[in-house]
Amino acid sequence: MNAPAKLHLTIDTLALAGFAPHERDAIAAALRAELTRRFAAPDALAAFDADRMLPGARAAPFALGGGGPRQIGAQAAQALVQTVTRATR
Repeated sequence: MNAPAKLHLTIDTLALAGFAPHERDAIAAALRAELTRRFAAPDALAAFDADRMLPGARAAPFALGGGGPRQIGAQAAQALVQTVTRATR
């Protein structure tokens, strides 16, 4: 029986310029929650080969559609997921 697939994602820098200091923790928490949700689906890791390492990927700058910290974190997660899955192709 194979061990379940795992993904280890390290974000070295999360730049949140232009947001109030009290929003930053909420944005980071929403980002973490959305990444967890997106990669929890059984087929979510299908883009990754076994033992594949992606030593670095930089998300292209993107515009946020607005909203509160939860929406901003979710939008940032979506951009990051697109960057990571595109880099594994």
